[in-house]
Parts: sequence; structure tokens; C-alpha cells
Amino acid sequence: MGIYSLVDKRASRALDQIVQPFESILPIVSQEGRTVVLDGSRYGFPHVKAYHKLVNKWMGRIYLYTWEYTLPGISHESDIGIKLQYRGSMRTGSKPSFSLITGDTTLDQMLNQDEALLKLCSQMDFQRMEIQYKKSTNEWNVQIAPNYGDFMWVLIPPVSYSRKPNADEVNNTIQTLRIIAEYIQTMGSPQ
Repeated sequence: MGIYSLVDKRASRALDQIVQPFESILPIVSQEGRTVVLDGSRYGFPHVKAYHKLVNKWMGRIYLYTWEYTLPGISHESDIGIKLQYRGSMRTGSKPSFSLITGDTTLDQMLNQDEALLKLCSQMDFQRMEIQYKKSTNEWNVQIAPNYGDFMWVLIPPVSYSRKPNADEVNNTIQTLRIIAEYIQTMGSPQ
């Protein structure tokens, strides 16, 4: 058994601890490796995945935590990409804004007009949030990387670190996932 397999086991245990506060709200459907599938059907997203994406670094490893779900969509003429960006400065504070990266849709404008969603994004300070529509599959894909949940391991000095979400972050994460799912469903779904 090599050192990386031990680190992978620690990362897997960290993932279990990170997902644990969500279990009472989003029951676990399955778990395999670095991915846990939870039932979000009460909130408009049938299955949501919580997983670690491995990034190898010199003398260490980072396991990036991400939430992801897919929803059916109406047919659009092209692929669509929307990203959450923060604008501003340290002095004035950063403000979240959804930007259309590719395609043609009004979803970014709808998200930018939702004060509750923008407030959640300000409180959570997400590392990354992407909403994509793929014409080839006729599906929306939502990926959210919060500022909790990453597992970091460094060889020298031997250190590992992971931060579990607090109660407010659990609630805010679920509300963010729910609001985005509602907007996607508002845009229509196949009949």
C-alpha cells in the first residue's frame, strides 16, 4: 500500500464528514470512491453529486470539492454557458454577477435579478459556479464549488486539512442549488 492510497483514504473519510451534515436533508442514494450521490428531488434536482476532483501538486495533493446535478432542458439553438463572477475590490467588497459566456439565453439576467440568490452567493463566496446547457444531450449541468470541503495534503511537513460546512453553509448551499434548479425549470422542460 503506497502513500497515495493512504491519502486517498483520508480524502474519502473527509468527503464522508463533509457530506454528513447534508444527509438529514438530502438522503444518500449511493457512494463510490470520491463521489456521493444524494437525493435532492424535494428541492427540484433528482440526483446531486458531491465529489472530490483530484489535482496532483508537487509534494502534495488537493481534492477539490464540487456539487453537480443535471436537469432536462428545452431545445436551444446552441450550447449555453453561464459563470458566476465576483467583481469589486477589497475596499468596496465584491459583488456576485452571473455572466453569459457562450450561447443566447435570458437565464443569466433572471439570476442577476434574484436578490435572494445574489445574497446567498455573497455569503458563500463560491470558488466556482458554472451553469451549462449542452445541445447534444438537451440537458443543463450545474456545478458549484463552495469554499468548504476541499481536502489538502502536503508531504513535507506532513499536513492534511479539510473544512466541514457550518449549519448556515449547509442551508445556503441547498437554497442555492434549489433556486438555480427552479430557474432552469422555469425556462421549460421537454413535454
